[in-house]
Amino acid sequence: MLTVFSVAITFAQSNTTYIGVTKLNDILVFRDQATFETILTQLRNEVESYDYSSMPEEQPTTYFLDPMPALARFEQSLGFNSWRKTATLKIYNEAIKGVQMEIEDELFAVDEILGSMFSSDRLIQIGTTIYYIESAAYNYEFKNGTQSTI
Repeated sequence: MLTVFSVAITFAQSNTTYIGVTKLNDILVFRDQATFETILTQLRNEVESYDYSSMPEEQPTTYFLDPMPALARFEQSLGFNSWRKTATLKIYNEAIKGVQMEIEDELFAVDEILGSMFSSDRLIQIGTTIYYIESAAYNYEFKNGTQSTI
């Protein structure tokens, strides 16, 4: 079954609205490159301007507190399971076991903001091009592709 959600996302802290992004089969689809770049810039600004002083201290054995609330809101508003969210939860679960990991270990090719835009399967669509990050060494670009291409 094919499910499409069209959204305009508004963040409470900055009243920024993101238009031109949809979710198709848990992959974000950006209308075009300009829309992608606009939303990327807006997310960067939202992360930089977020008031982190109001966040409670995380208690790793009690509950998970996302270290990037602006990105978490972006993902939640789309009902989207991003690469960043998946990596963050993996690091949290490993910390409970006493294993120290860094976000860079999991998001090997992008920063956390880009990681919030890629699906948990490391896919994103911009216009008619689908991008897939297999590993730090291998990235693929499917021009004029459909999601059935991958």
